[in-house]
Amino acid sequence: MRRWPVAALLAVSAVSSGAPGANAAPNPNARTVPRSLRSSVGVGAAKAWLRADSTEDRRRAFERLGAMGTARALELLARALDGGGAARDARERLVVVRALAPHAKLAAAQDALIRALSGLEGQPTERDELVERTAALALAASHHPLALAALARALRQPGRVSEDARVALRAHRPVRLEPLLEAAGAPTPALVELLGELGDARARPLLEHLAAKSAPDLKQRALAALYRVAPEAALPASHAALTHDGDPRVRAAATRVLALMADPGAVGALRALLADARTRAPALAIALEAPTESFGPVLAAVPSAEVDVDQLVAALGRTGGKAALGRLERELAQPENAWSAAYALALSTDPDAGRVLERALDRPATRRDAARAAVMRGVVHAARPSGLEPALDVLARGSPADRATSAWCRAVLDPERARAQFARGAAPLLLTATARQAFDADLAPEAARRLDAAQEPELKTALARALTVPAAADLVSTQTLLELYERGAAEGYLAAYALARRDTEALRPRVLEMLASADPTLRAHTALGLGQSEQPSAVGLLAAAYRAEVEPRVRAALVAALAARTERAREPTLELAAEFDPDDATRASARRALPRLGLDGKLPEPEGPGTAWLRLVPEPRSAGTVALVTTPDGLSLPLVADPDGSVTVTNLPRGELHVRVLGSASGDRKEAP
Repeated sequence: MRRWPVAALLAVSAVSSGAPGANAAPNPNARTVPRSLRSSVGVGAAKAWLRADSTEDRRRAFERLGAMGTARALELLARALDGGGAARDARERLVVVRALAPHAKLAAAQDALIRALSGLEGQPTERDELVERTAALALAASHHPLALAALARALRQPGRVSEDARVALRAHRPVRLEPLLEAAGAPTPALVELLGELGDARARPLLEHLAAKSAPDLKQRALAALYRVAPEAALPASHAALTHDGDPRVRAAATRVLALMADPGAVGALRALLADARTRAPALAIALEAPTESFGPVLAAVPSAEVDVDQLVAALGRTGGKAALGRLERELAQPENAWSAAYALALSTDPDAGRVLERALDRPATRRDAARAAVMRGVVHAARPSGLEPALDVLARGSPADRATSAWCRAVLDPERARAQFARGAAPLLLTATARQAFDADLAPEAARRLDAAQEPELKTALARALTVPAAADLVSTQTLLELYERGAAEGYLAAYALARRDTEALRPRVLEMLASADPTLRAHTALGLGQSEQPSAVGLLAAAYRAEVEPRVRAALVAALAARTERAREPTLELAAEFDPDDATRASARRALPRLGLDGKLPEPEGPGTAWLRLVPEPRSAGTVALVTTPDGLSLPLVADPDGSVTVTNLPRGELHVRVLGSASGDRKEAP
């Protein structure tokens, strides 16, 4: 097991009010750390630092002891985790656990990590949970038999500790599965899910037993896990469950297996789920996950009042077929469902979906949404329905919502034409719609040049989309970026990202303020910007911030930023994240940045370009309604709705999107739960 180099960390917390030791007057009663040459090296110095009043001195001691790795050093670290030990809070316990992690094969460190995994009594904080999960990851990474035995026992304990063990063993796959299968105690949901994630055929007997004879919650998970381990065994087990088990969760799990296996019985099983109010939502989820044309007639017959219509039409689009497309065409005629039906047709793989949109383009009541869907279909499937150009010409002469729709469609189809819109200063309504595509490398500079002069709040918010393109952001004045940030509106996040990229000596105090903000979205954007800073010291800021960060999405941004750097000083923190960060995507990002570690940094890649179509409010919308869409790369895009409340955007980074709706373009960017 490698030892972690001791990184020189910058004390980011010292810039915020209330930080330990920040601008504090000397305390004559405080214990001081000896500074003689003899005491400044070895265990003696570290032991003295453990008694210091300064948090920074104690942290330095923990890290030095971890770097030493001697029996005496590990003993001191282990004792620091005990009640009344040197680690006085969860922040310091996390430092200790990380210092012990590289030595998890040694008894002293291993025992301490097992105690840390057990956690504290009472309600834990997020940092307490991070301590526990890091301890579990350290034990799993050691691949030591006793560590694996401890994790196997944890997997048999209901609650948080079993989930910690699952995450750890998924990150560091065990060579031997027998300890997990043979440990004493009743199986837990975490154990069953882990066995499915590992996909090891040796788990088949246990999973078959649980799929046949266990409580409903465990049985449904066992069916899902058995499908991943041995699909040929999951099929008869699912048929048996549908025959003999009436629990709705088990019936849904069994139907999912039949659908994934394309079993003829899946249609009848899905119909039964849709007939039961308790299982309609999982039935639609199954149809979305395992679409087949044979589901079309069953889904098309479901009354809108009984289900989430948006989910139903999405499932109809995925399944395709005559019955499904017929239902979608009927939904297009319903104003409240038209946009979701149009989006389903845009994404549908059925070629006949384009013909439905062609007919809708000819009808005034459906033309606007059909045009948006036709453009999206051209991006996703490279299949543009005929009749689009004449429809856009008609829309360009229509209502404000029609004109905005035409402008957005033209921006997607012809970026050069959109550039001309910015150059000649078209109406704010048209520029606002066009700016949703301002991530385009050709369009972004023109949008950015408009930012300094723009006055309308909606237009300013929309133009900020260009700040995601570095070459375009460089065209915007620092004064404008500061104004956008200080407004506290949706575009402030991208302004923070651009300011952190700029990271001059004069801006550094503001960058430190943003990096220490209470708003995790702001911290994440600042981190991503620092990843592109020209200042070498940015690496130290990112490393220190990572070691203190609890929020998973901010840690992901910090690791992505460090991965974008080239300095060797980034490597200790990336090594730490590659082994011990609880988040799969964050670990993968760190591992890809350090291929020399020989660790798997691959994640499944979503297919096709990312798109989004949101309907924020019914027509007419409130002025300046904005969707803040956070993409998989961590950036939050402020997207101003068209006058009918729709937000359409294409060519987003692929993956899951997170959406917040703000009241107006000038609204406060408070963090939502």
